[in-house]
Parts: sequence; C-alpha cells; structure tokens
Amino acid sequence: MVPALPTAPADPAAPGAPAAPAQPTAGTAGLPSTAPIPPTQAAGPITLQQLPATASEWSDAGSLAPDASGLAAFTATPAVNTQYRAVIAGSTAPATTTAPVRVIVRQRLLLRPATGGTVRRGTQVTFTATVRPIAGGAPSKVTFAFWRYVSGHWREIATRNVYTDAGGHARWTWTFGAAGRWYVRAMANPTATNANSAWSPPINYTVH
Repeated sequence: MVPALPTAPADPAAPGAPAAPAQPTAGTAGLPSTAPIPPTQAAGPITLQQLPATASEWSDAGSLAPDASGLAAFTATPAVNTQYRAVIAGSTAPATTTAPVRVIVRQRLLLRPATGGTVRRGTQVTFTATVRPIAGGAPSKVTFAFWRYVSGHWREIATRNVYTDAGGHARWTWTFGAAGRWYVRAMANPTATNANSAWSPPINYTVH
C-alpha cells in the first residue's frame, strides 16, 4: 500500500485555500447566500465585477436584475485566482459595492507515463508533467518525488524541481539504480496566478 504524502503547500496568498479539484471550477461568487441583498437596496441592476490575478483593474463580468427577494446569482469559471465583487445600483442612493470575494483556482497536472511496471535496475524513465493553465506565459515549478520501500517503510529518496517550458511541460529522467518497490509522483507548486495542483496519483515500479 502506498501511503498518502503530506498535503501539498497551499497558495501562500490564500489562507484556507479549499481542497478544490485540480481543474478550474465554476462557482457562484459576488453575492454569498449568507449575505443576501435586501430588496430595498437593489432597486436597479446588480453588476458582477472581476479582478483576475493577471489584471490590475476591475472589469464588469455581467449584470442582472435582482429577483423578488433581492438576490442575483452569477456563475463564473475563472482560469486563475480571481476576486469578485458586486456593484448594486440604488433607486435614490448612490451605488454600493460589496467586499471582494476571492476564488482560488488550482493548477491541473497530468503525469506521464501513467503506468509503471517491472523494469531492470539501471533503467532510465523520462517523466513528463503537463500543467494547465498557462497563465501570463510564466512557468510553473513542478516537483517530482521519488519514493522507495526500504526496511518496511516508504522513504522519499529524492525530489527534483523543474520549470515548465512554453508549452506547460516539465520533464525529468530518472535512473532506477536500486532493486525494490518504487513510486513516482509530481505536483505543480503555487504561482502568482494559481494555487498548487494536487499531487498526481503514484506511478508504481518494481525494479529487479
């Protein structure tokens, strides 16, 4: 049995980053259900504004008329960490703006080859991690971790950090120099625009 590795480091700029799926996920933002806008406040349209990590200014993402209870629901699918806020037009008073809500978006990582197997000692295997999204052209740092079963315990033998190329790929060639059971996995570290990915599923090898 392969034990779970320690939890991947969270985005340092995002306390309490959720254990979200690796892909960008749609979610309702801007008007949390715990803080509905009273009907008397929302006499006009409600505009959802966004501030992606790749931008420096707020922009409109959509506008809706509130329902009878004064609520408006927006669905967003951000590719990068993004802040959202709502601008509420009043009938007589100036427009009001809600406090920003930050949506954290994890990177996705796919490690290949996806299957291991039985190999001879000294065999070299090139592992390729594909990371998405590619945001702003900045590379992601991928950590490859190599574990071996030694004296009844799994031990991390080595880690290698590699930055992705322009296509979002990071590669490392590993030589299985000792007999026994091994596994390999990888993770994309946090960037300025996205939280870390989850660790990839382990790829298991038996070395003779």
